[in-house]
Amino acid sequence: MWKALQAKAIKVSKERVRKLMKAYGIQARGKRKFVVTTDSKHNLPIAGLYIAAGALLCL
Repeated sequence: MWKALQAKAIKVSKERVRKLMKAYGIQARGKRKFVVTTDSKHNLPIAGLYIAAGALLCL
């Protein structure tokens, strides 16, 4: 919000914006949690087709 005000040439400090946001009950959006999408600790065999393709790329 502070950057948006700065872009509109409104001079205001970060602390003032923080206090106003708190007074009006406005909260900043938090960062998204990193989601793990790969399970590399499984006991399944590695697909041979992908290994062969990787070997060809390494040549």
